[in-house]
Amino acid sequence: MDPVTISDLVIKFQETSQEFKTDYLIGQGAFGKVYKAHRKDNPTKFVAIKHMNSVREGMGIPQDAYREIKVLKEISRFPHENIVTLERVFMNPRGAGDAPGLSLVYDYAEHDLGEIIRH
Repeated sequence: MDPVTISDLVIKFQETSQEFKTDYLIGQGAFGKVYKAHRKDNPTKFVAIKHMNSVREGMGIPQDAYREIKVLKEISRFPHENIVTLERVFMNPRGAGDAPGLSLVYDYAEHDLGEIIRH
């Protein structure tokens, strides 16, 4: 298989609210916030939306975000029940605050790896 290229990382300029309804905040960190959400056309299909506030006007996509997207897109080529899939990537006019940001939409997993390891 060919490696993932920048053209594979197509980013739509739209609000995630057009397609998803946010249910509640499930976590936050230095790069932004993660929300549990569901599809408006299928309320039983849950996703996790990671809003990253690391995009600055005129600066493009930060290298860390680019790497994460690239790795997740590559992994998505080989589905596995224990690995969440990156479904979509959006460029939002507003991120988790007032700054523009990337939104990464993942399959929703009830627990995270750190939580499982601790218990």
